[in-house]
Amino acid sequence: MLEKSHLTQILRSLLLFQMGKLGHKPTVDYCRDLVESERPIPPSIRDSVLKTYVFNADGAEQIDVVAKIAKNSSNLEEIVACVTALGYAQTEHVALHAIEFVLSGNVQSSDTIYSFRAFATNYKLGNFLWNFFENNFDRLSSVFVGHQTV
Repeated sequence: MLEKSHLTQILRSLLLFQMGKLGHKPTVDYCRDLVESERPIPPSIRDSVLKTYVFNADGAEQIDVVAKIAKNSSNLEEIVACVTALGYAQTEHVALHAIEFVLSGNVQSSDTIYSFRAFATNYKLGNFLWNFFENNFDRLSSVFVGHQTV
């Protein structure tokens, strides 16, 4: 069997997420199957699979699945991939559920910034997220007390 080059693996990951963002049903279904099967997701595509899964989430249950992976993992890369993916939610109630998980204490405060970075680039929910951050500034700032991220 031929080994895939490093560049091929990177391209596969990039294409996977782009196809998922476009709603390509076979890609979305593939990512959903990988995440919900509870089998290990190959590290070379983990970020793209999780982002595609959250990007196409239509309910809080999918956020709970990703949150469970993050809580049960001892692999820092997997935890960061999960927390980052949560920032790709595309509906208000899913995004709010993701934020609540990130701020719940189940995520280290130093890792919450990965979700917030993804939320900051979310054009679809920009106004909603801005209002949330503005209305919850005291709560958010208490999470980052003493951190250089504030």
